[in-house]
Amino acid sequence: MRSYRAFEVAVQGCLLLKHQINPWNPAWDEIEATTIESYRKLSGSDQLPRELSLYNGFCLLRSLGSALGEESQRALMDVLRTRNHSYLEHGYSRVDQNTSERLNHVAMRICEEILACPLDDLRALVRHDF
Repeated sequence: MRSYRAFEVAVQGCLLLKHQINPWNPAWDEIEATTIESYRKLSGSDQLPRELSLYNGFCLLRSLGSALGEESQRALMDVLRTRNHSYLEHGYSRVDQNTSERLNHVAMRICEEILACPLDDLRALVRHDF
């Protein structure tokens, strides 16, 4: 679940910071028609969503030219599949500790690829003392 959420935050952050697209209220009328056409093909939907979740946000990033490498795309799909099949979401499978650790490691690597920045650099920007 944490790996899935990490991907979602990375995708939403990239849309907002790199492309100035608000993932919680995208201004579709300000996005180029060719990008929207590409998004529709990739997402398999003619409907434009009111909010961009992980899958929709990832499709829009790909339409904007921010694609992941093939290995990273397979790893992303592995995380999505594992999450969806777990009993915490839609399925009946348990996620063991080894799988959880592997997916978390993969998620952090792919988040760095999506954000084009080491996560340690981003963590250093966050203050936790009040």
